[in-house]
Amino acid sequence: MSALMERLLEWLAASGSLVFLLSATRPSGRRKGLSAAYLTGLGAIAPSVARARDPRISCARARGRSEIEVWANARVGRTLRIRRLGGAVDLGAHLRGLLAEGGCAAVICNTVRRAQDVHRLRKPLFGGTASDGEPELMLLQARFPFEERERRDKLTLIRFGPPGSKVDIHDGGSREVSRPHRSIIVATQVIEQSLDLDFDAMISEFAPAGLLLQRAGRPDRHQRRQRAALLSDPTLDILMPEMGDERVPEFGQGTDAVYDSQVRLRSWVVLRDRERIEIPEQIEGLIGSVYAKTVECPHAATPALRKQCAESAIGHQEDMEQGSRLAKMTRIPGFFDDARFKCDADFKEDNPEIHASLQARARLCEGLSVEVALAGSRDADSFDPGAVPGRAREHYLLRRSVKMSQVGAARALLSDESRRPRARARSALLRHHRLVKLDARGSARAGEFQPTLGFELGVCIGAQGVDGGSNYKSKGLSPAHVGMLPCEGGQATASNGSPPRRWKD
Repeated sequence: MSALMERLLEWLAASGSLVFLLSATRPSGRRKGLSAAYLTGLGAIAPSVARARDPRISCARARGRSEIEVWANARVGRTLRIRRLGGAVDLGAHLRGLLAEGGCAAVICNTVRRAQDVHRLRKPLFGGTASDGEPELMLLQARFPFEERERRDKLTLIRFGPPGSKVDIHDGGSREVSRPHRSIIVATQVIEQSLDLDFDAMISEFAPAGLLLQRAGRPDRHQRRQRAALLSDPTLDILMPEMGDERVPEFGQGTDAVYDSQVRLRSWVVLRDRERIEIPEQIEGLIGSVYAKTVECPHAATPALRKQCAESAIGHQEDMEQGSRLAKMTRIPGFFDDARFKCDADFKEDNPEIHASLQARARLCEGLSVEVALAGSRDADSFDPGAVPGRAREHYLLRRSVKMSQVGAARALLSDESRRPRARARSALLRHHRLVKLDARGSARAGEFQPTLGFELGVCIGAQGVDGGSNYKSKGLSPAHVGMLPCEGGQATASNGSPPRRWKD
């Protein structure tokens, strides 16, 4: 991403575009690299400049670089308390204690499966209805069909957004933000950025320091009249990794798969004894410690931990070099390159079947993934594999699409040609999607795996014969439309004949 961003900035500068880059957790080395790329597009050289303290504005223009220190709004400045939770913590009991006097909490997980598990296990404790008429416990993650993910995004803003603001909903209507007395949202990284949300308490799985700071921007974010006394101080509860037999932190399979081992380990070294963070004064130093060229292991580190520090540093450097090489293969030539109009490569960013080195992607993904259009029984009965879908049908199926990145299931779907009717090859929007027809339980087969679509959990992927988390019976919904998937040309109905609830009037 860094190499691609630099080339993009070069072209934007050469085309006369003014660019604003906003980041609270960007290492100083990356700031210089991005500025230098923009100056390259201007045909200018970046002289050394006096370094200003954070928060700052860094400017790159034809006459060079400059840095201006700015004063943070008093509301932004805060002392964030760090509370480290052990792996044996009773999360349900901890949440009940935090919210004993009311309040809204977020639990952020690093993987979809972990978020689904946390939601499922906490449902018996927080299965009621909140004061706003919505479920006290809700789930937000990326493995919901697009239509339901959009609905949940908006519902999240309605419940936890800025006081007094309004959120646009379906049919051109809007709803004013209405904060429940007590509520919990279990989410993945989808609420880390972009969404303007405020929580009274936050519990996060361990993650790289920069991302933890992004998450820490959500507690106590908006000015509101009062918060529960137990939640008056901005606090980030971090679920720390378990320590192995040789005092090596064990982050867990999911976190290991998502985040770089070296950045993960460095973040643990920096945060393992920290009690509080002064924001924004200490952000740059903390991020700089994580991304410094050399980070020493703790003095009391065991031989096994020192070995892991060394091996992860080598692996990190190799991954960075490999990523840079891949970006150079796929990005367009530089503006001042004589070959800038002679790019013969035909890269397909949206085709999951070709080799990764031939995909023009904006970021490196962790594994194989495939876009899937989910069809309920009514859709399946009316499906014509020989017909090219019209625009309305394309949009209908896209709103019921979801990305599956579980490697085994994705590979099985990609290798099954029956999932891709030949007529779809002529649809620009659906040509790389796979069609998955759900049975009466809302399940399908994908090799040895069984994707199951549930109203509360979204798509769960388990082994064949294992319930993936379908919640239709508890909701009184038919898998033909799954509450969130109305049949084309009409409104879905629940098995009792009433329409599934979408928005509270």
